[in-house]
Amino acid sequence: MNIPSSLHPLLDHLLTQSDQETSSAQIHTATGIPFTTVYKQVKRLEAAGWLTSRLETRAERPGSARRRTFYSLTTAAHQAASTITRRPAAPRKTTAPRDETTDTTAGPLYEIPGQET
Repeated sequence: MNIPSSLHPLLDHLLTQSDQETSSAQIHTATGIPFTTVYKQVKRLEAAGWLTSRLETRAERPGSARRRTFYSLTTAAHQAASTITRRPAAPRKTTAPRDETTDTTAGPLYEIPGQET
């Protein structure tokens, strides 16, 4: 599973809180990731088998109209996360920007009306 670097704080939070359940609101508060992004990524991780979810019971939160969903990491997630964090980032292939003053073989960067190439 590809986890963008911008969501590493979410995964780090889940790993540090792995001994207890956590809700989307708690993840948002701890990481600063927008709530909608947290919700989407939590659902993505759950679909991948990395998280299990549990709906809060009425007895746990009496008097509240909304029940929270709590998430916890699965064993598969712990194993996968340990391989992800140990793997160094692969260097990205980059190319030098094209310099139109010295690169005459590739042609013009843009066309000028009325000018033939």
